[in-house]
Amino acid sequence: MKKMNLAQTLPYILTADELETMQQMLLETNSPSQAEELLHTLIRNGLLLQVDWSGEEEQNQISRFLQTRAAAHAKEETTLQLEEQRAYATMDKEELERGDNVPYLLRFFDKRLKKQGYTISLLDSGNDAYYVVVTTVEGAKLLRKAACELGPFISLQAKKTKALITIYCPNCSDMNVWELPINAPLPAEEQCEECGTAFSDAEGNLLVSHEKDLC
Repeated sequence: MKKMNLAQTLPYILTADELETMQQMLLETNSPSQAEELLHTLIRNGLLLQVDWSGEEEQNQISRFLQTRAAAHAKEETTLQLEEQRAYATMDKEELERGDNVPYLLRFFDKRLKKQGYTISLLDSGNDAYYVVVTTVEGAKLLRKAACELGPFISLQAKKTKALITIYCPNCSDMNVWELPINAPLPAEEQCEECGTAFSDAEGNLLVSHEKDLC
């Protein structure tokens, strides 16, 4: 994977006009703080979307961003058919768990973007938020070969959305495992299946040591 500064990845993400307005931010640096500043600038200007793992701030937050970015990349006026109403109706019918809504919507919309030559990539910064960019399908192939100071750019399929929580009971050593949305708390008042030792309180706060693996 090619190592780049975040600034060096911008030609894959932005249009030529957008890139021109960002020239003052394109100083090469190995400083994470400057990369963070550039990331926040991209977010503030609607060029990159940050979505919390738990869900959108408001309905259609994701689809509006995708429409805007695809339109910016288009060489002529185009209206994307993302089928937002169908996406939310299907999501409600599926009764998805908290934490599953965002990956569902991203996958749903990405299928429709690809039909028109665009696709979603994610900046995988190692935390549980989604950092979304839209590029052409060809541009994504180049972008996903790059890793900047904040992490690599990856496809939706490569994003880990679940966590395996493993607890070895401190009293009887029995192994207990839960698969949960990536940042979800342990269910309230969980206890060892073997001896009944309490693992979490009424709010899901852990009372014992644990191991967490992303999957």
